[in-house]
Amino acid sequence: MSYMIFMFTAAIIIGIVSGIFGLSTHLMIIVLFILAFMSLGYILYTIQFSKNMDRIHKFLEKNQKQPVYRYAFEVGNGSAESQLEAIDAILKKYKSPVMQATYKMHRALLSKNYILAMQEIQTIANKPLGQYCIATLYALQGDHQQARQIPLKPAWQQAVVEAIIAFNEQSPHYEEKKQQAIDLARGVQRYVNVHFFKDLEK
Repeated sequence: MSYMIFMFTAAIIIGIVSGIFGLSTHLMIIVLFILAFMSLGYILYTIQFSKNMDRIHKFLEKNQKQPVYRYAFEVGNGSAESQLEAIDAILKKYKSPVMQATYKMHRALLSKNYILAMQEIQTIANKPLGQYCIATLYALQGDHQQARQIPLKPAWQQAVVEAIIAFNEQSPHYEEKKQQAIDLARGVQRYVNVHFFKDLEK
């Protein structure tokens, strides 16, 4: 059930209950506000802070009308073609430089075109997300020294880069570093990290 449908249904139910029991309008408004706050809090917690993969998976599965959530879901469950369709929907809907650069880079990565991916991300190279993407691209291409020269925050970003390097070097510490990259991430990013490494290992 979408957030708007939930709130609309809740408002109707609260209105009926108010009429039956003669409760004040002010009290019903307060109850509706509390429900709205709790619902939004649940959504925010799921996408930003949750470590529960099942909860995140179900959220993404139910919210595929939103292109960004659809893409995250397809990373874990779809084909390259379905990921491309989701990326195209994102690029059509969101015109900000950050969204355009990030998802054009992802589109290039689906075909392993690292040169094009690096070109696409340059428009946001001075932003934290751009720095992370560039470091990741260097690591994926085996340029480990360049990847490590880029300072990254939050900690999960550096952990992802180090895990990629460990994978490339066939390090015995790869599994440990991969798990660290997953454990440090939360919400949808944790979900994407899990499936990123599954794809890396194929």
